[in-house]
Parts: sequence; C-alpha cells; structure tokens
Amino acid sequence: MLRLPIRDGLGPARLEAVIDHPDFPLSDPVLVHDRGGSRVVRARLGERQVAVKSGTAWGTNRWVALAPVREAQVLRALGRWAVDGTTDAGTWHVQDWHEGRRLDEALTPDSPYEVVRESAFRAAAALAALHEAGWVHGDLQPDHVILTPPGQPDVLIDLALAQPLRGLRRPPVDFPHPGQSVLYEPPEIAAAVLAGRRPVPSTSSDVWSLAASCVMAFTGRTVIDMPWPREDDIARVEQRSAIAAGVRRRFRVPGQIGAVLEAALSPVPSHRPAAAEMAAWLGSSARGGELCS
Repeated sequence: MLRLPIRDGLGPARLEAVIDHPDFPLSDPVLVHDRGGSRVVRARLGERQVAVKSGTAWGTNRWVALAPVREAQVLRALGRWAVDGTTDAGTWHVQDWHEGRRLDEALTPDSPYEVVRESAFRAAAALAALHEAGWVHGDLQPDHVILTPPGQPDVLIDLALAQPLRGLRRPPVDFPHPGQSVLYEPPEIAAAVLAGRRPVPSTSSDVWSLAASCVMAFTGRTVIDMPWPREDDIARVEQRSAIAAGVRRRFRVPGQIGAVLEAALSPVPSHRPAAAEMAAWLGSSARGGELCS
C-alpha cells in the first residue's frame, strides 16, 4: 500500500493519500479538494500530470466510497485513461489532470459579452459531445466544466454520477443516482428526491444544469430563490422544495445568450433545447443569427 505525504493546497495541514497499488511512482502530490468523503490530489506520474481521487462513506452517503471506481469505469467507456483500486475504507482512481479554466473562472459578472458567449458556447459543445458519446453527466456544475487551452478539447469532469444512454451497458460498479448539487439541480430531479423516487437524469436535465451553471457563474446568484449557503438536512428539503416549485429568480444576461439560457431553464424538460442546439444558437449569435424554436 502506497502512502503519499501531501502538500495541502487548501491550507497548512499535512495529510496522506492511501493508494492500494505499489506500482505508481507518484510524486509532488498537492491536495486540491477534500469534502464530504471525497478527496482529489494533483500529482505527477512520471512526465504525466494526474488527478488522484479517493472516496470514503460520508454519513448516510455510502455511495461516495464507490464513486471513484465508478467514475474510472465511465472514463474508460468514453475512451479516456483511468486506473482504479480499493483502499481500506473505499475506492480510488488515477486519471489525467486537465489544465484549463473552470466555467466559473472563465465566466464572471465582469465578463464582456463575447467572453460570456464563447464560454457558454464551449460548455454547451462539450456537453453535446458527451451526449453524442452516449452519456448523461448527471451532476453538472461550473467547476465540472474545464475550458482548456487552444488546441485541446474542452472537458467535462467528475463523471461519477454519469448515466448511459441508448441502452449502453451500465458500469459494473453501480449505485442509485443520489440527486445532484442542489444549486444546479433541475426541478424534475428535485421532485423525485423529495418523493423518495430514484432520480433519472437525462440530456434535458443536463441542459437545465448547464444553464443554471452559466447563470450562477455570470451573476453570482442561484437560478432558484432558495435558502443558501445553508447545507443542513432541513435546508436541503427547503431548497429542493423551492426547485420543484420553480421559484425562479429574475436574471439579466446580455443579448441572445439570455434567451438561450431562458429556453434551457424551462420547467418542462421536453421544451428545453438539446445541448447541440444550445451550442448552435450560441455559435450563431456571434454571427448575428436569430434564436429559433
């Protein structure tokens, strides 16, 4: 079992990552995320920069312990490199680290129109590519969209909750979808969780989450008027109740971009555009095209 001392990128504490694989010469590990039983470490594997993810059960959320190995299986199904294994308390995987800016770094309240349009266009195109590959993301939020340097494809990360489309085989390690981050959870997913039903993410729920992510990044406010940033169990019920009821905030995003996001935030899933349509509309807005329905 390999134990790595980690330079904590979030503070002064020194921590350890435990990876049950003796053949990984990992070096220069830096902790970049440690919350809710999930940990992400950036490290080097030879000349390769990698992300090391590990998960352990967190309260009643036992699925968190299985999330890293499930994500690795999704990545391999998409043709991306990943290696996984187990720890004493959960699972881990290693995948490529993707350089770039998160959506909420590229898109801010001070961003000029063209930056807003291009960032939203690139995010929609990346989501369309995932859907074309036969997968729903299932937990889309601003920090799951990586806009990469020129010459590299933009990437959607954190695919532990991704769901297959068109009859594709489910990952061997699987668990019921637990719902999304409530800040970006669409009404139909929130309603299912509140009713005790198994949520079923779809391409249209991804589109709603992407639009909510763009609005949050650009305005700094959630699409739904909800109690936030409270994170206790009572707040979760109140938040999901507001989402399911469609208690929308008013927001202003300039030009045709606002019309595209409004369409994507329809409370009726079948009325939302596909991700590819969003990308086409956002691309056409750079050329003065009209929004079609």
